[in-house]
Amino acid sequence: MTSILFSKMISIFIMLVIGWICSQLAIVDKSTKDKLTVLSTQIVTPCLVFMSFQIEFDAHLLQNMGIAFAVSMLIHVGAIFASRFAIRNDGKHDNAVERLMLIYTNCGFMGFPLAYAVAGNEGVIYATTYNAAFTIFVWTQGIGMFRDKGGSFSWRKVLNPAIIATVLGLLCFLIRFYVPESVGFALDSIGDMNTPLAMIIAGAVIGELNLKNMLLKKRTYYIIAMKLLVFPAIFCLILRFLPLEEMVKLIMGMLAACPSGAIGIMLAILYKRDDHYAAEIFAMTTLFSIVTIPLCMFLL
Repeated sequence: MTSILFSKMISIFIMLVIGWICSQLAIVDKSTKDKLTVLSTQIVTPCLVFMSFQIEFDAHLLQNMGIAFAVSMLIHVGAIFASRFAIRNDGKHDNAVERLMLIYTNCGFMGFPLAYAVAGNEGVIYATTYNAAFTIFVWTQGIGMFRDKGGSFSWRKVLNPAIIATVLGLLCFLIRFYVPESVGFALDSIGDMNTPLAMIIAGAVIGELNLKNMLLKKRTYYIIAMKLLVFPAIFCLILRFLPLEEMVKLIMGMLAACPSGAIGIMLAILYKRDDHYAAEIFAMTTLFSIVTIPLCMFLL
């Protein structure tokens, strides 16, 4: 399993490097990066979310999905509360970015490929429930932290493409409605751009960073320790003693141990937060997760 995880992460790094090269060659400049971010968050991600629910109905699978979804929700709630203790407002850093990067993992861009590599279609199905919980929280609590420094937000503004896709997708699954093959192929094809597009955007942002300064920031290593060691270790140890099927434990633990999500960079760009800092955390946690994810799996 360790070699499979490592192989998938290498693939993600290759996409990241391509994005970095595009930035260095001015193929993706700031204006292009911003437009690609809107495309990713408003079009590509919703297609991926909706199509993730277009799976064959099965009663036992539905039961396990419900359990996995409940566990996913609890993991996110736990991460939200834990982030408040781990990150105190210090006036020196963008603490909202730090909290968001601690709470939300790369469960879609990295999680789906890893889940499929480790557990096949069943792994992807459970990863879908985690991603559904992720989508609900990141587009409500997540953007709430970014809208203003007080963290308040209007619930009317929460009705965004990702939430709409989640609701419609879940409804279609429950009533066993499947979109026509031609429509499904189109939406699947767009959704398939999710990982490479997000990694190119993230790589382009990293291309704007001073790598030397990034590696010398002590604060970033604190975030890395919290994100990749403390938080996932706690979640994995709790999962170990819960009466759940081993496959559910494995996928939930693996997704909780994933590095900070690229969505943090995109939202930081959209809401004019410190996207460079978000990219630094993303890059560093992705790098170190090559080692930490397999380690966390031993705790299950």
